[in-house]
Formats: sequence, structure tokens, C-alpha cells
Amino acid sequence: MKFLKIIATPFIRIGRWIKETAWVQPLLIVGCIFAVIFSIPYIVRGIQNLSSGEDDNMAYYNDRKISMLGAYDRKGDAYDFLTSFEEVSIAFTSYQMNHENEEYNSSEDMAVIDDFVDTYGEKFFFVLSKDGCDACDALSSAFQYLEDNASTYNVTGLDVKTIITDEDMGDEADEYKNTSAFEELYNSTSGAFDQFYSAGYYGSYYSANISDVSGYRTNLDTLHAEDINNMQVPLLVLIDLSKNYDEANNFVEFNNQSLYAASQVLFSVDGDTDGEKSIQLANCWNYTGNLFSYRNTSNN
Repeated sequence: MKFLKIIATPFIRIGRWIKETAWVQPLLIVGCIFAVIFSIPYIVRGIQNLSSGEDDNMAYYNDRKISMLGAYDRKGDAYDFLTSFEEVSIAFTSYQMNHENEEYNSSEDMAVIDDFVDTYGEKFFFVLSKDGCDACDALSSAFQYLEDNASTYNVTGLDVKTIITDEDMGDEADEYKNTSAFEELYNSTSGAFDQFYSAGYYGSYYSANISDVSGYRTNLDTLHAEDINNMQVPLLVLIDLSKNYDEANNFVEFNNQSLYAASQVLFSVDGDTDGEKSIQLANCWNYTGNLFSYRNTSNN
């Protein structure tokens, strides 16, 4: 206590001197006012930098966004994508289950598949993301790292598409008074999420004895949650309709050996660094490793 008293004594004397010296007080007030004025630009700059940092976190997804604009009227890019995905999923499963049947005519199913491929591409990762999601940020960083080092991980043609569940809806924002755009989108395209669920449940990742089976199943169940706000993000889906051809350029089979156009469904990627996460993303893309090789599953 004596030590603290010694330290405080000079400050007490200064405070008493200011209090007893009238002409010092106005100077201090003026000084404080100028200090506040001169600090305003730095405060504003700090806020702008913080906002910019948040924007940077979503920049990767914004560049690859499938917009929900129009969702309230059951139209727009996201609505079209999910509707088309449900249709192509049904066609793909039909082909995989029946193509060895001599009586099966594949032309109709293949036409649906080819139309989807022409519009969206034959193979890509689809991600559900949102702002303020640390796991989403970590995933986007890993994707960027993988893109920058694709040859190192033997990855070619990497493509990522995303729907941002809390996308700024602009002029349609007033509709949020009743229902969020994503909830409206989900209600009108729930069949696509049924496909994600089935693909995840019967996929090689779930059946390969992942370390947290119950956690994965819990996350998978959120795809059918009554409260859409509880849906687990990021949702990471590998959609693969790429084909394998023989030397004469005749179609042989799909590279995706599952029954579902969504060949892999994940909610997280293992690893502490972008490099470690990229290994798992590359294994997923290439169907390599214990978790993603369909040779290691009995569910398909």
C-alpha cells in the first residue's frame, strides 16, 4: 500500500494543481476538443478498415456467387440452379441404376445431364456460405490456396460456386420482414436439399468411418431442419457429372461412381493450415484417400 501511495502522490498533486489553477482548465478543455477532432479521421479509417476486412473475407464467395435475387418470385440464378440440380440428380441416379439394363433407354436422362453440364459445367464444388462464419472464411482461404497451387496437388479444372445465405438482397430486402430470401429459396427448392442429404448419407465420406460420425449426421440432419437458420454452414458439395471416354472417344462411364450427382457432401475440411486443408480438398476432387474412394464404401 505504501508503494502505491508513493506512485499516486505525483498524480494527486497534479490534479490538485489543475483544480486550483483556473486558467489551466479552459486550456485542457480546448485541448481535449482538438484531440477528439484530430482523432476522428483515424477512427473513421479504422472502421473502414474493419469493414474492408469483413468484405475481403467474403470476396472469394462473392466472385463465385449464384445470386438469390428473384427468390421471392421463384426465379433467378439460385432458384434455377437448385431446380436444375434436382432434375439432373434424378436423371443421374436413373442412369447409374439402369444403364446395364438392355431395355433401358438412356437418351432422356442423358439429355438432362448434358443440358446441366452445358449450363453449369461438368464438375465443381458447390458451397453454402454466409458472412461472419469463421469456418466459411477458413474454407475460402483453403480453396484459394488450392487454386494457387493446383499442380502441386494434382488438381485440374477446379471450379467453385456458392450461394451466400445472407446475401444483400438490395431492392428486395424489404421482403425480409416476413421471410428471409434463403428460407424462401429453400421452401421452393427443397428437393435439391433432399438430394444433398441422400448423397451425404450414402456417400463414401460418411461410410468410411469418419472420426465424428454422430457430428456429421447431426449436421446432415440440419438440411431438413424446420428452422432454416439452423442449417449448418459451410455446406460443401462436390457435384460431378464428368465422363470417361475410351480411345475412340466413346463414352464409357461417369467418373463419379456413386448413385448421386452430388458425389461428396461435407461440412468441414480437416487440417490446421491451408496446405493441410488443400490435401483433403484435392483428395475429395480426385476421389483418392480412404475417405473419398468409392472402392472403400459398401453403401453404393
